[in-house]
Order: sequence, then structure tokens, then C-alpha cells
Amino acid sequence: MSYFRIGVIISLMAACGVRDSLDWQAGSFARVADGAGDKMIMLDFYTDRCMWCKRLDAVTFIDPGVIAYANEKLVSLRVDAEKGEDVDLANKYNVRNYPSVVFTRPDGTEIDRIIGYLPPEDFMAEVKRIDSGENTLESMFQQVADDPHNVAAFIQLGWKLDKAKIYSLGFQVWYSVKLLSRPGMDNYALGEFKTAEARAVMDSTTAALDKYLANNPSGAYEVEALRGITWIHRANRDTVAEAESFQRYIRRAVQSGDATSALLNGYGWRMTQLGLNLEDALEHTRLGISIVPLDEVETLAGIMDTEAELLWKLGKIREAVEIIDKCIDMQPGDEYFHNQKSKFLASLETA
Repeated sequence: MSYFRIGVIISLMAACGVRDSLDWQAGSFARVADGAGDKMIMLDFYTDRCMWCKRLDAVTFIDPGVIAYANEKLVSLRVDAEKGEDVDLANKYNVRNYPSVVFTRPDGTEIDRIIGYLPPEDFMAEVKRIDSGENTLESMFQQVADDPHNVAAFIQLGWKLDKAKIYSLGFQVWYSVKLLSRPGMDNYALGEFKTAEARAVMDSTTAALDKYLANNPSGAYEVEALRGITWIHRANRDTVAEAESFQRYIRRAVQSGDATSALLNGYGWRMTQLGLNLEDALEHTRLGISIVPLDEVETLAGIMDTEAELLWKLGKIREAVEIIDKCIDMQPGDEYFHNQKSKFLASLETA
């Protein structure tokens, strides 16, 4: 096809309003909002270091369906959450995770948000749900405003804010759940725990959850509180405290029957990364292996790989090789397991 014909086609597409890229606006939110009319504004909060932000750009935001819908129905603005005035906008909307795509009215009222990467089809389903007003943050806030004694509505909003990772508002909502419930009721216990959890996340310390556990020994949300403490230590890069709390969390989860094979495997692998609690992690990883059905070959091989890694870290190299050989038998085409075996054997030669 000649360059002339290509140029003609591009000109015709432009004349018909068809574009091959998403029409990101330039300038501040205030400037963009002034020209938005009655359209919903899409704010794409990203950082230069965010891998999933780059994937959203490379896959979802170049999809023809996403482009067509956004260019027709939305006003789109990219927001670098770590630079200039955009930092203030990220703080205004309590954005803590990236990518976060926040949808607002032109007056700045948040409608809802999408956290993390979604492929085009899933992203479009969420955008259309938000555009329709179905189960949005905006609609849920309106529901509690219309019926301020409706505990169920507050709980629904609380879970929504949790998913959106808006912990400052979540704290207020869960505190309302507690106030609207009587001590001893399930909703009161839920509100008490979620209030402590939100406070701990906002403060980036475990103090609120430590206090919750002290006041509620063996309470309904003990396991969840221990999980929260573990993740706060991890976020703060306190590896020793993380390992200690993760161990408490796993042991209590096993006692309460809440320990899944995925959780036990996650504990085992994290301890290989930290080089701590290795014997305990090996014991719990083997427990995880014991509860995986034999026909779930891929899952079983994955957890057995964690067992092999732990054995290797403990200096039990021959045992590690025996386990990884079993993984290879189950998944012979998976190069990862072959690389693991090579790593183990190399260390055996230098031992």
C-alpha cells in the first residue's frame, strides 16, 4: 500500500472521529474538569517505577475497544503520583497503590476506582459498571447518607473502601459500624477489628492491632489481626519482626483450621527469602503438601519446590535434589525446575 493511500485512510479515520490512541488531556485536573462538561473524568495514577502501570499502558490502554469508549465517553488524565502538583492530587484521593484508576465527576467527587492491572475485557467491564452507577463508592455513600442507621449499608461501604484501599475513610465507616452495633454482636466485633486494622495501616505501625489482640485474646478476628501485623512489618522492612509475626499467624491459622496450602506455601517461600524460621517453615510447607489433592499436579509441584528450596537453604542438598527430581517428573517441560536442580547440584559440587 502506498504512503499516499495510508495517509488518506488516516485522514478519513480522523475525520470520522476514529483514533488509534487514547486521548490523554494535558494540564491540571482543574483545567481538565472545566472542559469536561457532564463527562466522567478518568484519572490514571501511576509511577515511573510501577511495573503494572507499564503493563496497563502497554496492553489495556492501547486496546481499540478501551480507546473508543474512553475517547467518546470519558475525559482522561494521567497523574504521576510522585511528581509536582500530581502528588497533591494523589493525596487528595488517598491513592496508595499503583496503578489506581480513579473516576470522578467534574466537581471532583469520586465515583469509584479500579486498583491494579486489568486486561482490556475486564477493565472495560469495570468501567461500564462504574459508568452505570452500579455498586459504586458514590452510590454506597449516598445509601448511608439516606439511611444513617443501616448497619448493613455501612458494612458494604466498609468492604468497598477496603478493596479501594482508602483506609482513612474506611476507619470512619468501620467505627460507625461499631457505634451502630451492640457489644457482643457479630457486627460490633467486625467493626472493632476493622477499625483497628485501618488505624494500623494509616499509622504504619502495629500498635492498634497489638492493642486489639490484647483486648480480644482468641477473638473471632485473631488470625486476620496477626496477618495484618505481619504485612505491616513487611511494609516497614522489619524482617525479624515479620518472621516472628508470620510464624504466630501461621500457627494460629493451623490451629483454627484456616491454613490453606497456598498460605502454608507462602510462609515457606517467604522464609527462604528471609533465611529465618527455616525448620518451622519446612514443617509447615510439608503440611501444605499433605493437603493438596494428588491430581493437582501443578500446585503440588509448586509447593514441593518450596520444600526443596528450604532443604537447600538448610544445607540438605541431596534431599533438595530428590524433591526437585519429583517436581521435574510431574512437570518435565518446566525449565524452572531444571534450573533449580542445576543450582542445587552446583552448590553440592562446591560444598
